[in-house]
Amino acid sequence: MMTREELIGKYDQLAYEYAERFCDEIEGKPFDRHLLQRFAEAIPVGTVCDMGCGPGHIAAHLESLNIDVFGVDLSPRMIDEARRRYPFVGFQVGDMLDLKIKAQTLGGIVALYSIIHLGRDMLRDAFQEFNRVLLPGGLLLVSFHKGQGELHEDGVLDTQVSFDCALFEPEEVELRMDEAGFSIVETTVRRPYDIEYPTHRVYVLADKRM
Repeated sequence: MMTREELIGKYDQLAYEYAERFCDEIEGKPFDRHLLQRFAEAIPVGTVCDMGCGPGHIAAHLESLNIDVFGVDLSPRMIDEARRRYPFVGFQVGDMLDLKIKAQTLGGIVALYSIIHLGRDMLRDAFQEFNRVLLPGGLLLVSFHKGQGELHEDGVLDTQVSFDCALFEPEEVELRMDEAGFSIVETTVRRPYDIEYPTHRVYVLADKRM
């Protein structure tokens, strides 16, 4: 798995191409829109963080659902893209393993495909950090690619950049969430859309135990 420094470098290189490719993807993903709508309606109170927000399109979609939201990403250039494209949403550079956010201040966290660059030994650490910043009863929505091992892709978005990303089985992620103090509300698996990489997608919704 890539180091945090390698990950920053790769996403900094890809920021513009990534934003051009993915910023309108939510329009072609009806299930994702439905899930985000349900998430928005279920937030008990407080602000939502789009964790690993990339160029900011999911945060902007949540804002359109009348959610008080901000985005965090490891890549400074991704944050630059997000701020340029969605100036009405707040964005900041940050690491999900060491958030500069006060404890028990968030009503929800959305982390869509944000854990795929974490080693398996980092999963629980990330979920513990999410737990720390969430209010009791706060919601966490995580998505990832289903499977075992890792994927390697060269020439991402027709560039010279290569990526490794982890595949997870739902039970593994659910276990690490439980160990970090979350109760699983719902787990859903869907087939990939034609526009996506051909892996099944998993969505886990959990809440922070009171």
